[in-house]
Amino acid sequence: HSKAFFLDREKIFIGSLNLDPRSVHENTEIGVVLDAPVLSNRILPLIDESLEQKAFRLELVEDEHGSGRIIWHEVNDDGTGKIHRVDPDTSIWERIMVGFAGLFPIESQL
Repeated sequence: HSKAFFLDREKIFIGSLNLDPRSVHENTEIGVVLDAPVLSNRILPLIDESLEQKAFRLELVEDEHGSGRIIWHEVNDDGTGKIHRVDPDTSIWERIMVGFAGLFPIESQL
């Protein structure tokens, strides 16, 4: 499946590359970079508007002990907001498994 990245609101990458170290170093990927600021400026407002309604906005906040936590901001269909303090749309078991996987030294693969 293809990916599209917009760089500096001027360049567009379209191809199969994932932006992670493993894909860059281990996979054979293909793509094209377009220097297309006019096209980019037409498409990006549509994407920005869509993302506000379909994606969570993440925020890193510090608790009273100075530890960082992620909170998820959701915009409802009626324009009201909702804050999630745990990863939305996941079960307790999925969060436990993610926490368990975090014990392994796999940072270079992320």
